[in-house]
Amino acid sequence: MSDLRLHSLPMLRAVKAGWLVRGALVVLGVLAIVYVAGGDRTLPGIEEQLGCRFDGLRSAVDAARDALRANSGCAADCRRMLLQAVRRAMFRL
Repeated sequence: MSDLRLHSLPMLRAVKAGWLVRGALVVLGVLAIVYVAGGDRTLPGIEEQLGCRFDGLRSAVDAARDALRANSGCAADCRRMLLQAVRRAMFRL
């Protein structure tokens, strides 16, 4: 009998280890679901910020478009500054 117990001990350890891994995966899955569900509250704030940033970019592009027309009288320095402003507005998104 004692010989049978010695052979089954490694198998029991493997079974326990398997259940521990399964349990850890379940816990990690639940934590991931809770994290994603809790993160949904911040989405309206992000949408509002992006909306403001896109409005700023739209206004910079409109100003550059108006200034770059043929009869606007905007010199090369003026055009360079406008393009830099549009570039900055794009990279702030």
